[in-house]
Amino acid sequence: MHRVSNTQFRNELKQFVYHLFDALGENPRVQIYNEPFGLFVEVDIEDPSRYIGKLGDGLSSIQYLVKACFGKKYSPLPQFILDIGDYKKKQISILKNIAITSAIKVRKTGKTIELSPMSPFARRIIHLTLKDHSSCKTHSIGEGEQRRVVLNARG
Repeated sequence: MHRVSNTQFRNELKQFVYHLFDALGENPRVQIYNEPFGLFVEVDIEDPSRYIGKLGDGLSSIQYLVKACFGKKYSPLPQFILDIGDYKKKQISILKNIAITSAIKVRKTGKTIELSPMSPFARRIIHLTLKDHSSCKTHSIGEGEQRRVVLNARG
């Protein structure tokens, strides 16, 4: 394994994702953007639902495959999220709204809020959305599938 420059990793990731969907008979358009949580890999194809699957399971499997391929080559593996048909983009928007709405409640009431159990991806978005929030702080509790975010008033 070896360290990689951000540009080199981005180029290889873009090519890999392009060739993966091309091999599946798609004509993909792949864009990569920098986001606070890492790289955002956007794949535009004609029928994204075929690959997203039920509750995003297909998309998660594709991302796992891509990470497994790159994880053997690069250490540490840069953070990235693979998105098809704006599925993850919509999830991120919903999670940011949950984070901000919850932070407002914490500020108004001064009471701790414990969110429902979430995936590591969802918790990361909540934490990053509120990391610089002036009136609340976050931490995670629980184990495995019961792990969730807690918001406390700063004070």
